[in-house]
Amino acid sequence: MNSEGYHPPKRRATFNRQGVCELKRRLGLSQEHSCSIHRDDLGEAEWWLPDLAGTIGMPNITLYNWVKRGWVKARQQEQPPRNWIIWADAAELERLRQRRLLPLGHATRQKWLNQMPAMSTHLNSATTL
Repeated sequence: MNSEGYHPPKRRATFNRQGVCELKRRLGLSQEHSCSIHRDDLGEAEWWLPDLAGTIGMPNITLYNWVKRGWVKARQQEQPPRNWIIWADAAELERLRQRRLLPLGHATRQKWLNQMPAMSTHLNSATTL
């Protein structure tokens, strides 16, 4: 694809193996999420990041962001390609679905609101506007 003059949509100048595998999967030309993923690497209640994202109905990058924030239990394969493996039993799936329904910025707003000191509802006589 690189030699034919095609370019990936963003973040890279050229296609790599992972990009080609993802493109094939999205076009329905491959059923696998990666060219080198093996189900044997998964334990009980473990998911590949793309599979879990699809089950919850969210973009892979959003779930990856949750991994980086520590909002999900995750680990990487020890050997390349070091794909992310996320633990989620039935209860965790429901928790993640509920979190997904929250509006954008909810976690940030909650953090900010919980750190705000209580504000007085009346003005002090020494306060000038």
